[in-house]
Amino acid sequence: EGMACSVISESKAISVGINGATHLSCDKGATWQCYSSRMINSTVFQSWFFEDGKCIAHCDSGPGGGVSSENLYKSENSGETWQYHNNYSQSELSFDFISGDTGFMVYKEFQSKIFAKTTDGGDTWNDEVVGSNNYIHTGIEFYNSQYGVIPAWYGLMYTDDGGENWNVSNGGEVIDVWFKNVTFTNDQRVFAAGKNFDEQSAVWRSDDSGANWSPVIEIDGDDFVVVYFYDENHGFIAGYQNYIYHTNNGGNSWEKVSRPSGGVILDIHFPTREIGYAVGSGRILKTTDGGESWMRLPVNLVSNLNTVHFFDENHGIVMGENGIILRTDNGGTTFIEEQPAILSEPSLVTLFPNPVTDILNITFEDPMQPGELIFYTTNGTEVMRRTHNPNVAGIIMNVQTMDAGAYVVQYVVDGEIVETLKIVIL
Repeated sequence: EGMACSVISESKAISVGINGATHLSCDKGATWQCYSSRMINSTVFQSWFFEDGKCIAHCDSGPGGGVSSENLYKSENSGETWQYHNNYSQSELSFDFISGDTGFMVYKEFQSKIFAKTTDGGDTWNDEVVGSNNYIHTGIEFYNSQYGVIPAWYGLMYTDDGGENWNVSNGGEVIDVWFKNVTFTNDQRVFAAGKNFDEQSAVWRSDDSGANWSPVIEIDGDDFVVVYFYDENHGFIAGYQNYIYHTNNGGNSWEKVSRPSGGVILDIHFPTREIGYAVGSGRILKTTDGGESWMRLPVNLVSNLNTVHFFDENHGIVMGENGIILRTDNGGTTFIEEQPAILSEPSLVTLFPNPVTDILNITFEDPMQPGELIFYTTNGTEVMRRTHNPNVAGIIMNVQTMDAGAYVVQYVVDGEIVETLKIVIL
């Protein structure tokens, strides 16, 4: 969806739109190509990182940005570079992977919920209907190849046979919570959190792999977004509150921990038992004492940061809205936005050396294309023309008779300016 356009020359124009989309036209708007310095031209919702350096990112648009859809990007080098992998046009789509090859997906198709599984890294998926549209799902989480839970508005669904069969938790009873996140601590214990709509807790617990749930009444907050455990005992629950709940005994008891105020926490990750990171609305928090206290790192953004992963206590990656990818190699002391090298358009004409003192070499990308070179001073006065005849790959030009200074050189083909360059004569 284009939001603004700027014409920068007789032939070139740039258009920008939602999800960081930037497009360039070099032919007066007749055709457009993606022209963006973002590594990924979309919002990154979730990411998965595996020990072999393989990474998978779930995004809302493809390489061109713009139109929202559901997409996967893959990286084979721990997130240093990303390749567009696949597009999924279904709505309300969520992913989870337990390895680089095995993953699970749930999405809405008309009035049905579809569950899908892949064993080849997302290249192909096997689909089957798992329920009606009464439950609006918000994600999917698997502990291993057998146990999984789908959080939703007003309930949860679970499987204990790898998705062959799905059942509504609590015998189908409606739970008055908009569940936003769920995580397993082991094959039996599961925690789910979200936003409650009555007096019940917004955090619930299951001790039978998701079949039955009960509220965690000692957690009195509302509108939680993330539930994270870095081992079976140590876990965190956070969201819109200016505090984070922490447990060190598998969720049997919880402690409220203060954090820097303002903004929502959307993801948490601990590379070690003591060092952890939390990200959210334009901010990155860090703890060095196992989550007992948190400090804000010097990152000034307004876009949401949705996912964080640290490979060790120093090297990490943060991703979020509008294709933002931040990397650090010093534990968050500084973050650098990761951007690919912008591929420059092939030049139709090359002038060298530049600056030049006596002999200027001019080469043409297409020797068969006739054209004309027009030299102007910087105030627009024409000083020279040179014709490019067909089958001529280059021109050698003596510039010693020209005044020293900067010149604008236009390459004209069939009466149209197709390239503009600058040359300095010493």
